Amino acid sequence: MQLPPVVYDLVKEVVGANHKYDVVDWDLDRVYLENNEIEMIIRTWNITETYVDWTLFEIVNGCGKEISEGTYFYISEEHA
Repeated sequence: MQLPPVVYDLVKEVVGANHKYDVVDWDLDRVYLENNEIEMIIRTWNITETYVDWTLFEIVNGCGKEISEGTYFYISEEHA
């Protein structure tokens, strides 16, 4: 799946540069990740021109279990 650079960078920030997850889908609010055994969702909040707050959830028995949260800072192309 072709990802915009900022989405790819967000995934690297949240799960690490050497992650073994595939992005299976994404939209403005969420990035859906999976590997052979685990499904995860990065939920985004407070999207601004310079940062986005995020929460990482692991899907367990159909429900999201919060793993971690943080803020990803970036420079939008419009303000680069």
